[in-house]
Amino acid sequence: MSTLNAGSSTASAPVQSSAKRTDADYFREFITERSSVSGKSKTGVPQRNHTGICRLCVSTSCKTGKRVNAVNGYANFAVHVRRNHEKLQEVVSFLTVPSAKESSSKQQAKLESFGVRTGRPYSSSDPTQKRLVENVAKVYAKTACPLSILEDRTFDDLVKDIDPKLTWPSRRTISRRHQEMTSAAKENLKQLLQETEEKSVALCIDIWSSRSKRGYLGMTVHFLDRQGNLRRYMLACPRFSGTHKAEDISVLAVEVIAEYDVRDKLGFIGVDNGPNILKAFEQWMPGCTDESQGRFTFDDFDLDFFGSQLDFDDLDGGEEIAEELSSGLRKFCSLDKRNVLVTCAAHTLQLVLKKPAEKCRALHRSVEKSAAIISKINKSNQNHELVQSEFGGRSFRERCRTRWNTNHKMASVAVKFDWNTTSLPLDLKLDVRSHSILKEFVELTEPFEEAFLTLQEEGVATIASVIPISYRLRIMLEKYLAAGTSTEFDVLQSFARDTLDELNTRFAKYESDTLYIVATFWIHEQS
Repeated sequence: MSTLNAGSSTASAPVQSSAKRTDADYFREFITERSSVSGKSKTGVPQRNHTGICRLCVSTSCKTGKRVNAVNGYANFAVHVRRNHEKLQEVVSFLTVPSAKESSSKQQAKLESFGVRTGRPYSSSDPTQKRLVENVAKVYAKTACPLSILEDRTFDDLVKDIDPKLTWPSRRTISRRHQEMTSAAKENLKQLLQETEEKSVALCIDIWSSRSKRGYLGMTVHFLDRQGNLRRYMLACPRFSGTHKAEDISVLAVEVIAEYDVRDKLGFIGVDNGPNILKAFEQWMPGCTDESQGRFTFDDFDLDFFGSQLDFDDLDGGEEIAEELSSGLRKFCSLDKRNVLVTCAAHTLQLVLKKPAEKCRALHRSVEKSAAIISKINKSNQNHELVQSEFGGRSFRERCRTRWNTNHKMASVAVKFDWNTTSLPLDLKLDVRSHSILKEFVELTEPFEEAFLTLQEEGVATIASVIPISYRLRIMLEKYLAAGTSTEFDVLQSFARDTLDELNTRFAKYESDTLYIVATFWIHEQS
């Protein structure tokens, strides 16, 4: 049978398509000498031009032109075939008989294929596609991972396995959406800050250096919203170049404060004990006073500043603690309009341990020796792997010189390692005396480590924990000194005495401060 006779067999009625055929299928099946070229329209709009010769027209000598053209799609090819060749047997079979691929998929559908939608990709305005872009932008914002990772095309394969119509956003799309979300978050935060009461916002500022020695000025804001919920946000973390002079700190801080327009809202500013950052705020904000100075007066005051739920007459004046609390509450309510610099209690606690540890020679030598050994071990791949094999997969932690409590973290891991049976070289072994001193040091400073974690806890008013922590640490040290050392070494007795003296000296300003007294009793009463 000739090609012409085979192609001219007709069907008696219009064909109802039972096979899934797209416009592109018509283009691939019936069009020869196919070409697709990119170009532009008369108005300069980019477009894709498809052209080809219909082989059915060639075989049947159809009066319709043999060449078919289409722009940005294949619809013209499908229309041409259906309009001029719908009754040809070849077209009938094409529309009714499923392809081998379709037949195999119908015979045994894979489990992962259920619920998967197919078709044209979502447009950029589609809600599903927009949610994907927004979530990817959130990942970029919260993890700070490089855009070069997020733009990897393997992510596109991932989302297409979930939904073939999804398209992984490009680097430019992620960056643009991230900027939009950042701008919206800033405006929302500005609105929340403007709704707060005057002098009711707390600002915390600290300077950090990255591992590459690049300085940054971190600024966070804390306040209560209208519903009484504690809110905390990162205001900014700008690059801080050069030396950390007070003038440079104040200039950068003022820029951020002015951007959010919170000058009149600030009541408390939390800083560390660095003289440069304390001086910075005394320069540009004359109202700033150190918390150790007399900032409370007994002039006219508004009781609503503290809260209308307080009633001084309900306090039992016969008890000493109630009298102290009553006096403290009255002083607190008389707080004037000055801004108050609140020094970081966690940073102060770091300083409590620093000098006593340096003064105790035996402890200082043991800490420095273990730090040097651990540093050498971690720099050697061979020794590092040896420790991991003998330490159950664990490795030593190195300390950070600017954070003294990391000495506790380093020592707490080192004392658990068996230095007697290790295969490390002799110069990388910790001696018995140093091991015993570090072991007792870890036990003695464990309450201090717990205090660090408590004072750095997020989402709670840690100012209420300062005085209870100082009392607990004082009682612990006094009991230790009264009991004496439990080992053959008596070197940590002097360390404990000096630490107790430092604790009494540095935390006396907190224990006699009205603000901390009120916070301790009032917040615990509320909870």
